[in-house]
Amino acid sequence: MGGLTPNIWHVVYYDPDATAKATEIKFAAGKKISVKRPVRIIELGSSAHRELPKDKLKIDSDKALAIAKKEPLLEKLTLTNSEMRLERGEGDLPVWKIKLWAAKIRKPSETVNIGEIYVTADDGKVIKSDLKPNRAD
Repeated sequence: MGGLTPNIWHVVYYDPDATAKATEIKFAAGKKISVKRPVRIIELGSSAHRELPKDKLKIDSDKALAIAKKEPLLEKLTLTNSEMRLERGEGDLPVWKIKLWAAKIRKPSETVNIGEIYVTADDGKVIKSDLKPNRAD
């Protein structure tokens, strides 16, 4: 919160010593603030726990956010915050899920969630846009 580029990150990685084979590290403003080995029982029954293909991770978070900001529906809005997740998309391809907030037009001191944009991590294409800019009215 407090800016368009996220300053709180949760990194989950494969850990062969963890019960659910995953360890989560939380970073805030560039500093490690916690390490957890969460129970991810639901993920073990799906493909969500598998490692993302490294050769498909070509678009980093900064570039994905820049691509999302170029969407025509966002042209007249003042974006204030974002939440970004690198997830497994269709065909096991990594996708950035970017949730955006914007300042309200009539009350710029207030922000509102205006939706999500999905950007592929291999070539930077917007594959889904669920934006609702009218929420900023």
